[in-house]
Amino acid sequence: MPRSAFAVAAVLTTHWAIAHVPLIAIMIYFGRPFSWSLLSLPFGMLLAAMFALGVGLVVATLGAFFHDIRLTYQVLLTGVPPPVIYPLDVVPEHLQVCFRLNPMYLLLRLVRLPVYDGVMPSAGLWAAGFAVSFSTLMIGWWTFTRWRNAFDYRS
Repeated sequence: MPRSAFAVAAVLTTHWAIAHVPLIAIMIYFGRPFSWSLLSLPFGMLLAAMFALGVGLVVATLGAFFHDIRLTYQVLLTGVPPPVIYPLDVVPEHLQVCFRLNPMYLLLRLVRLPVYDGVMPSAGLWAAGFAVSFSTLMIGWWTFTRWRNAFDYRS
């Protein structure tokens, strides 16, 4: 069995379909509009999963060589403010560039626009999201497969 199957399984077992049930309940509670743009949510979530898999493969590879990378990665994740809960306009203008540099900002906009505003993301946003996700996945896949033979000796 290829070692990458474990990383793919971890991403695929997030149960995206089940996650839509509370999302719909929250949208009803807060009076958010239901529109055809919500049909794009699975594609935005797929791009986020591709990005997560790419990052996970790089972190797994680094973790085989540097055992403290797992703890360091967790600290880094808590130190980087994610643009998930709040819109960008509540952040001071001089700090907004830091949020825009976060690749997750791009991917989260693909999900936030249909849910919060009821609009379909632009083609440029989809292209940028795909470019970030696909390139991260390819870098992660290349890194993981490049060093896969060293895992037996490093783990």
